[in-house]
Amino acid sequence: MSEEIEDRARDLLGRAVDYRGHTCRVVELLDDPPALILQDQASGTEMQANQHGEAHRRVPRTYTVALYHYNSAGEREVHPDFRALQPVD
Repeated sequence: MSEEIEDRARDLLGRAVDYRGHTCRVVELLDDPPALILQDQASGTEMQANQHGEAHRRVPRTYTVALYHYNSAGEREVHPDFRALQPVD
């Protein structure tokens, strides 16, 4: 099952998706832990801090969506936020 989920995640790279009512573009797939980085296409920008915590520059809002999570029994499952992602293009 995990290979199927990770294939789906790779297929979403570069595509626009609906995430909690926001139109976002999938810009990166992280390996450890497996997650997608989404860049909000409609919102404005937010301030990004540098390594010292000082406001440095304005960047588009991003979201991190995990591919998996652990249920109360300690079993790994597909994360509901990832399952809910729907391509819009």
